[in-house]
Amino acid sequence: MKNNISPHLIQLDLSSRHTELCDLHFLHEYFKDSMFNSAELIPDAETIFDMRRLHLLYRIDRKGLILGYRIGEGSSNLQRLTKPMRLTFWIKVNDPYFLNYSELPFEFSNNLYYFSNREEGKQDTSNRTLSQNAIVTGEDRVPMGGPIVRYDYAQPLVNAEIEARDDFGQVAFELKQQGENGFVNVNLNGEYPGMFHLYINQKLVFSYYMVPTSVGKVLGVVDIFIDKNDKSIYSFFDGMGDLIRQRYEVRFKNRSIKWKYLVVESTPVSVHTDPQVIDARRGRNLDTMPFDAPKEVELSANMKAIEITTKGFIPLKEVQEERFKLRTKKGKAKVDSVIDLPCATARSNFKTNSENNSEVFSELLVYL
Repeated sequence: MKNNISPHLIQLDLSSRHTELCDLHFLHEYFKDSMFNSAELIPDAETIFDMRRLHLLYRIDRKGLILGYRIGEGSSNLQRLTKPMRLTFWIKVNDPYFLNYSELPFEFSNNLYYFSNREEGKQDTSNRTLSQNAIVTGEDRVPMGGPIVRYDYAQPLVNAEIEARDDFGQVAFELKQQGENGFVNVNLNGEYPGMFHLYINQKLVFSYYMVPTSVGKVLGVVDIFIDKNDKSIYSFFDGMGDLIRQRYEVRFKNRSIKWKYLVVESTPVSVHTDPQVIDARRGRNLDTMPFDAPKEVELSANMKAIEITTKGFIPLKEVQEERFKLRTKKGKAKVDSVIDLPCATARSNFKTNSENNSEVFSELLVYL
């Protein structure tokens, strides 16, 4: 987890004045240490104001986020809350290869990944994950929009009544249209960022996250709710209303792909025969990776290659453990020739199967 916050905002003293309220671990299985090293968590401006008001402090470290409160005064400030509050942290990832090594849809469109400590809608809560399941998937994406969003009706409506409600059920926008209309412009200028729900004639039709234009490009957002009425396992309050420490998790899975070797001979006449890829890993109690039978393919009008592809999918890692070798028979004497094969890397361009766009593979050229 990258740390790009000004020092005077993040120095969390956990000695005598403050104690931890929650840890948020941001994890990614691609990285060697499982820490999401290419992500940044940035607090929203309103969140910084609320934390100062309530004597909350936070720190960004390599594991993610630590949130703390002042002992005594800070504790009582939180316990005196009369209504729920939300702390918002934007997630930015500046690594252009992030989607290469992450098991997420390549299609991003006008969405962002939404994580919160509300239990509603979650399928797996075993590790108090903030995503819907144990790992982040495309299901965690929600539509995002700016302060003004146009919503088109499926068909024209007459005298429609429109409301946009925030995460706490408060009406942030309302309008009674006159006559027949085919759309509505929802104006949330002046509202704080957050999830908004659009109701037309008292029926929920659309939900989206409002992102101010000043925020810029983001991958996602984390909303941490502090709510005395929350009775779930995510709550910061026990049955007596006392504060309890929480540990949350957001875990990204690394993408698994097929490796396709294209073996090209640099000599005018082919001298290599019987190509075979060998899995050279030893003593690691790992299953060997099988390969499809070699086949000749045409790369261009004047170039042919031998294509050898893994039968299974290999998880991408920051440091690959695979050790493949190519064995051939060379020359008229059929002498054994063995060379090391390169590993696929997330920091290259991938291709997709023309018959199945969800199947991704790395193409590796090998010259003999």
